[in-house]
Amino acid sequence: MHKAYGLYVHITWHTWRRMRLIRRADVSHVLDAVVEAAERCSVHVHERAVLSNHLHLLVSIQPDTTLASFVRHAKSRHPDLVPT
Repeated sequence: MHKAYGLYVHITWHTWRRMRLIRRADVSHVLDAVVEAAERCSVHVHERAVLSNHLHLLVSIQPDTTLASFVRHAKSRHPDLVPT
């Protein structure tokens, strides 16, 4: 049986008080957390951008996937990031 879903979500997170807390050395750790959470929650990450005070994600989800669970897992390793 073939199933196709077209549920896309643009997620932005910013650091606490939008301070420039994400250093170049932190980018790989942030992305690792996102990838790990995506695998755990069956979320497909299409695009990502990590800046010094925020990040952008374009993801697709299945109808039975909870976006809050993905965000919680991704943020659990980086408490300075606050979802907007």
